[in-house]
Amino acid sequence: MTARGGHPALRASDPCARAAALLAALLAALLATGCETALDRHRRELGELHAQGRYDAAAQAIEKANQERLYGETNELLYHLDSGSAALATGDRDRALRGFTAAETFMDERRSETAGDVLGSLLINDSVATYRGEPYEDIYANVFKMLAQLELGRVQGGATVEARRAAVKASVLRDEYLKLEPMVRGQSKSGEPPRGVISEIASVDTGGEFVESPLGAFLSAVAFMHAGDRNDQLVAGRRLRQAIEAQRGLIGPADPAPFEGLGERDPKPGDVLFVAFSGRGPRKVPFRLPPLIIAGAPIYLELPVLKWRESAVARVRVVVDGGATELDFVESMARVANENHRRQLPLIYTRTFVRTAAKAAAVYLGSKAAERSGGTGAQIGVLIGGLALMVITEHADLRCWEMLPGQAHARVMTLSPGEHSVRVEWLSAGGGVVHATPPTKLTIEPAPNGEPTLRTIVEYYWD
Repeated sequence: MTARGGHPALRASDPCARAAALLAALLAALLATGCETALDRHRRELGELHAQGRYDAAAQAIEKANQERLYGETNELLYHLDSGSAALATGDRDRALRGFTAAETFMDERRSETAGDVLGSLLINDSVATYRGEPYEDIYANVFKMLAQLELGRVQGGATVEARRAAVKASVLRDEYLKLEPMVRGQSKSGEPPRGVISEIASVDTGGEFVESPLGAFLSAVAFMHAGDRNDQLVAGRRLRQAIEAQRGLIGPADPAPFEGLGERDPKPGDVLFVAFSGRGPRKVPFRLPPLIIAGAPIYLELPVLKWRESAVARVRVVVDGGATELDFVESMARVANENHRRQLPLIYTRTFVRTAAKAAAVYLGSKAAERSGGTGAQIGVLIGGLALMVITEHADLRCWEMLPGQAHARVMTLSPGEHSVRVEWLSAGGGVVHATPPTKLTIEPAPNGEPTLRTIVEYYWD
């Protein structure tokens, strides 16, 4: 029978039920509300500018946010990556190189941290710790530096340096970027991710294998070709074919056939490298796992998963003096990023589990101590405060490279000396032109003594 004045669950004579009701209400409120920071608002605005192709405005917004100290030391890497991307898209290649070089230096320094450094930070939530970057962000920093050097005409000693760094880094990442996983797992026997829970969003049996960027291998082959380094050109061409063949389904609808012979191709006078980007890279969204019962209480964990919309572009062509030539699909950066991130999710889960288990244990011990010293009321306060802290501090880390393009088409064409009218057209799957650059004049100077030359043209479409 219901007592006068309210529901039985809220009667003063039933403090545990009252605590449960209060705790449920508190958790529901915390889960339903978010705390958007000024940096969050800036990053959301940056995504909207990227979706509109307003790269100049994006560059200005990034610099303004940096001047207002929104990034700070914790998010310094995001500033370097996105300012580099915006600068490259607006044609400021030197500024882009400075941004990507700073990003690479930052990630190099963090990669050299010891296992003890990483394990010692397990109790710090990823979303509030210094953002160290993801493996795909690490490799793409070099890929875009290579592209900037090619646009500037710095092949030998410029693009070739980045090509060699990208090759070495891909090997390191392929073999070692999950090397800390066994050590982290060792912190908790229960830290294994439940296969039935995350098997659809995470590749849990990959042994740390890194998905390589075919675009990086393609640009490397072109750079070594025009640097006269036939041996490295052969290696890069072979890496490109192997990357496409071994990673079918992970990198988009790339076909190795158009790239046959790239490793043996001779450089020619009038060579022009066309690279056309389309779409936008992925963003991170939270994926909430079913609740875990830790210390007798339901705990909700989140994992950051990548999400993106496929580009509207299926084909890209270059129209030179009225004649159209198709560019070749090289890779979907969004898909490569997604697969490399998926392969880290078991490690992210383990870190999250270890953190939450430690917090839950602390709450449990605190509640027991409160029960012994202060009674049920103190115990309830410790439980509510502790569980609320776990909910607040265990949000998924959603930080990532916002201005990364979605996919790339490319080809090396040879044009005759003289002035040419050039435009790039992006086509839908149905063959309709969804975007085109205005016709521009491209002048190919006669090559003295028939020496090989290389021009690089990069264009963007954001949908």
